[in-house]
Amino acid sequence: MTMDDIAAYRPTDALLDEEWSGRTAVLERVLCADARPAAGDVLAVRRGRRRWIGAAAVASAAAVALVLGLVLPSGTPGAAPNAAAATLEKLAVRAAASPADLVRPGQFRHLRDKEVQTGDQPHTTVIEDWTSYDGTVWSKRIGFPFAGQTAYLQFLAADRGSDFSSPSPKFLAGLPTDVGGLRDYLRSHVSGSSSRDEAVFVAVGDMLRGGMASPELRAAAIRVLERTPHITAASGADSLGRPALVITFYDRKARANETQALLFDPNTSVLLEEQQRATDGGSFGFTSTYTEASTVDAVPAAVIANAEVQTD
Repeated sequence: MTMDDIAAYRPTDALLDEEWSGRTAVLERVLCADARPAAGDVLAVRRGRRRWIGAAAVASAAAVALVLGLVLPSGTPGAAPNAAAATLEKLAVRAAASPADLVRPGQFRHLRDKEVQTGDQPHTTVIEDWTSYDGTVWSKRIGFPFAGQTAYLQFLAADRGSDFSSPSPKFLAGLPTDVGGLRDYLRSHVSGSSSRDEAVFVAVGDMLRGGMASPELRAAAIRVLERTPHITAASGADSLGRPALVITFYDRKARANETQALLFDPNTSVLLEEQQRATDGGSFGFTSTYTEASTVDAVPAAVIANAEVQTD
């Protein structure tokens, strides 16, 4: 992506103010921040869906553009097309009827995840996380950026767990479970994407990752997608060959060169995989595949003993 490309996508100030409030304060924080990495930053790898490192992100100007969301908002009223909405409604019904394996105080949600990035900076990371009820996470990681070594990390509840970037079971338990209330809450609290529609789509993936949401919340979140524009639904398979319902978000105005997808088990509504793909013929892509998720009573002693505390 060239500077001309970036300039071509930049909307007017009026459009930015309409889509996102507080952007001036964000710009000031970005420009005033110390760009030098702090000691130990290489270990401070955070969970969260936005982990894809595309070629445009290498340039500082593109990075600022991503932070500020300098692309056209969708501006598209309505909801998902009728066919997609009908498919999502069937999935929501299954979600509401699926059994729950919820985390209670004193327990942990164990999630095994394989992340694969392609393109100019290809890498693979295998992650195991143990998330407590309040959001403390113990993590075992093999691969990028640890040069094939095994890293043990601990993220404190005080630094995470209270928003959609890394939601805790406790945070999820406090969210509305009616579709109208959840949709309103999401649209008034999400941030960090190129449009509010995209941010809602990302937040739903963050909520449903790892199976920590109740059946009622899972069903409401899926129904929020029914009411979100730029959504399509198709039958497919994840990278392991498991049958999947592929829910794709593609906004040609806000992010014309990228699609994002959530892949659900069509029978249980469990989130199997998340994907990001380039639409311009490039090789860039990111896949996060969830191979195991369960509620457990303890974190392995070796993980706790070797974990290095990470701070923001």
